[in-house]
Amino acid sequence: MKKINIKLISFFILVAWLASCKKQENKVYVEGGTAPVVTASTAAVSLVAGQESREAIKFSWTNPNYVFTTGINSLDVSYKFELDTVGGNFSSSNKYTTVIPR
Repeated sequence: MKKINIKLISFFILVAWLASCKKQENKVYVEGGTAPVVTASTAAVSLVAGQESREAIKFSWTNPNYVFTTGINSLDVSYKFELDTVGGNFSSSNKYTTVIPR
């Protein structure tokens, strides 16, 4: 009888311990901001042999002022820039991808 009671009590303690565990989730939501506006320094890029050291094009964008529920703002966000050939649809082997920290 004592063996059954000890096993039964141990079982209930184990079930209570497992049921008391809760998954901790940190859900992050955007609370506001505006879409960033991307601008290029030129509309026509000239890639001429011998001028590789010159800047071909420079991209810049406005600060979207994103605010997240964690308190992180858009200054802490990284951007992914992708460049591909015409008609490549960002799936060609010539695609260039880089991550730009803000």
